[in-house]
Amino acid sequence: MLFAIVFIRFMIVYDFQFGFRSTEQRLHSAVEILFLGHNWGHMLNSHLRDELTLSLDKYDKSLDQIRKCAAAYEQRCAELIVLISNSPDLDSAEQYFDSLYDIQSQLSGVVFGRSIELGAKLSVLVREFDRLHDPYIRDYWYKQFRGGEKWPMLPEGIPPLS
Repeated sequence: MLFAIVFIRFMIVYDFQFGFRSTEQRLHSAVEILFLGHNWGHMLNSHLRDELTLSLDKYDKSLDQIRKCAAAYEQRCAELIVLISNSPDLDSAEQYFDSLYDIQSQLSGVVFGRSIELGAKLSVLVREFDRLHDPYIRDYWYKQFRGGEKWPMLPEGIPPLS
């Protein structure tokens, strides 16, 4: 009897949590499983397998969308670097540095907050531009970009983010 109570409680909480059925339908399913001889273990495993499959599908779609966004950010960063390199002075490049810093902030949340890899180029950008709000760092990068650098490179011996 205790098993039946625990099982009914599990079904009610589990189904309620995911919003699958009404209370009557949940109780009816529990009664069917317990008293009509259905293999409840198989049904539970099947239900969990279905939930896992749906969750993995959502995860894959989300990762695809994140990769598309990362590619668009990479393209935008390359455009901003060209704009910075074509700016006559640091003051006229400030708005582009602000945009780069905003993008770096967004991407660092993906890399460090969600542990999602973005690829080598964006990983270097996240690492190298983490202090882009500092005027001295902006001056350094302005000179680098004006000097022909197209993308930040990691100094010798420093591993990329993983």
